[in-house]
Amino acid sequence: MAALRSLLTRLFTIAAILVGLSAVLFGLLSAMPGDPVEMLITANPRVKPEDVARLKRLRGLDQPWYIRYVRWAWGYHQPQQPPEVHPLKDIVVVAGDGPVSFDVAGAVADRDVRLDLFEARSVVEQAAGPGQVDLDVDEPDALLEQAQRAHPAVWRLAHEAVRAKMWGQLRVEPLFGAEFDERLVGVAGDVPAGIHRVWFLVRDTGGLEGLGQGLAYVAPPFEPELTPEEAGTDEEQRQSAGSTEAALVDERGRTALIADATDAGQRARFAPLDVVVAAEDGAVTVDVLAQFSAAGPSLTGFRLVRGPGTITAGGVYRHRFAGPGQTVVAGLATDDEGGEHPFAFAVDHGPVPDPDRFERGFVFALLGDSEALGFSNLYKRPVAELLGGSPDRCGDGVQDIGESCDDANRKDGDGCSATCHDESAGMWQAVDDVLAGKLYRAGRVLNTLLLMIPALLLSLLFAIPAGIYGAVRQYSAFDYVASFLAFVGISLFVAWFGLMAMAVFSEQFHWFPAGGIQTPGLRGGFVDVVADRLSYTVLPAGVLSIAYAGAWLRYMRGAMLEVLPADYIRTARAKGLPERTVVVRHAVRNALIPVVTVVALSVPRLFGGALLTEQVFSWPGIGRLQFEAVMGSDYYVAIVVFLISAALVMVGNLLADAVYVLLDPRLRRSS
Repeated sequence: MAALRSLLTRLFTIAAILVGLSAVLFGLLSAMPGDPVEMLITANPRVKPEDVARLKRLRGLDQPWYIRYVRWAWGYHQPQQPPEVHPLKDIVVVAGDGPVSFDVAGAVADRDVRLDLFEARSVVEQAAGPGQVDLDVDEPDALLEQAQRAHPAVWRLAHEAVRAKMWGQLRVEPLFGAEFDERLVGVAGDVPAGIHRVWFLVRDTGGLEGLGQGLAYVAPPFEPELTPEEAGTDEEQRQSAGSTEAALVDERGRTALIADATDAGQRARFAPLDVVVAAEDGAVTVDVLAQFSAAGPSLTGFRLVRGPGTITAGGVYRHRFAGPGQTVVAGLATDDEGGEHPFAFAVDHGPVPDPDRFERGFVFALLGDSEALGFSNLYKRPVAELLGGSPDRCGDGVQDIGESCDDANRKDGDGCSATCHDESAGMWQAVDDVLAGKLYRAGRVLNTLLLMIPALLLSLLFAIPAGIYGAVRQYSAFDYVASFLAFVGISLFVAWFGLMAMAVFSEQFHWFPAGGIQTPGLRGGFVDVVADRLSYTVLPAGVLSIAYAGAWLRYMRGAMLEVLPADYIRTARAKGLPERTVVVRHAVRNALIPVVTVVALSVPRLFGGALLTEQVFSWPGIGRLQFEAVMGSDYYVAIVVFLISAALVMVGNLLADAVYVLLDPRLRRSS
């Protein structure tokens, strides 16, 4: 019972230390410049400062580091995305009495709308037919992606299904007297020639609003009966009056006039901000007057026609929003001739959490949720794939390692099973294929273990016996040679030694590959993959083992020299025990206790600190991953690797305590 209580106490201590260490690491890395998400946002030169502020708020990057740590560790609700309104293309209406209208169905999007699993299965069955795609997949996106590879028409139907569902959840509200009919928004009735703007807003079910605007040019009637002289006179009158009306002689002149009128309209129109970001307390101030062209008419007054807040006579809008959301504000500006000019903008006054979309944090990775480890912006892959290995590609029509067939349909009963194994082959063949595939697609953790375990075993198999024999035969020729070799191993620069090993054994004798971890495009079973991996492991594992064997030999020799003169060793010899029994059973077991401590502390360093060896031999392991993540500002990957190393330190000490109990009988009696 006491042992169980001690174990639980140690586990609780380990968990507390990991939580504290992760918080410290997160705080330190967050304080460093070059946040990967922020760099991703600001990498686009078209992104405006207000857009950067809005995106940082949506991603929680504007919060203090401790709040961001809680979001990273536990998770957070994804913010609802406001409706997205794409720019409407300019249109030309030849007749001067027709309606100006835009088809807004193709220009708006609700980024929060997705198909659920039931709807995705219905789409797949409709496009591919029953039995053509594995419908047991639990994620709609994975199901549609899998079906798209086998049936490209699935994507089109899924897109239409999402569009239909999205359109049913969006509401279009025209502004400034415009009208809306099903999917068309515009101005009906007798529309004079010239530049016309149509404003509208789009609202989703969460109450978030997006702003849209269309610019149209209504051309005057085509009058080919005019002579060039009459057309020229009319053109001069048009230019002097500032009107867009003109008599057109041919299609070339008509096209040029449309382009001129469009440019003039672009220069004269109100240029709305994409999104105005409110302050943290909800306050927002917008200089509306500054958004109008200086070449336009002189504006004498402003008034709001939609939205909360107030606007001064000088065109300054102010308001303090009480809650989160996105709201469209619209109004009219009056010029000195009594004309009215519309303006509108959207105000983002805080993200709205989506209760149906919870992004699980790092803690959930301990419960088996691999997606909780996040995504690497540097490697463009999920962190779980980086550490644990990439998934198989069964169903892509290409036979990879780990597959005995792949006919791209994942259908049982046609000779190739849904798991891409030959149905006529036996169970052992399937097991051989699966193991070969797992090893070939191994992640960074397994790659490092395949390098660390041979290096650890080789170094211990040499260091422990050599240290024991050197201490028993102190000042002998063997002791001098072993000590000299130990000092050489400790003093060797790993990078230089690795390059020399490559020059001799790879370039000179061609015994082993110079670098890498496996042969690209390898074909074969598990035995072939293991043999190929071993040929790449010999040189880096040998270099790494030599670097550690020297230090451990010195520790073992020193511990033995302290134990051999002890009283209980003299007593054992006085009892007439054989020298071999005295050394192995009494001296070695006690001398191993400090060596076990050193080895336990060295295992995490061996696991994550073999950076130079991995770099020289191009070995994709944890050491290189940690270095590249820090240098590439992929800090969330770096935190995960740091925590793995920290956990290994504590697990190594826990295992060392267990070995102490096996080596020292007094500890067993006390427990």
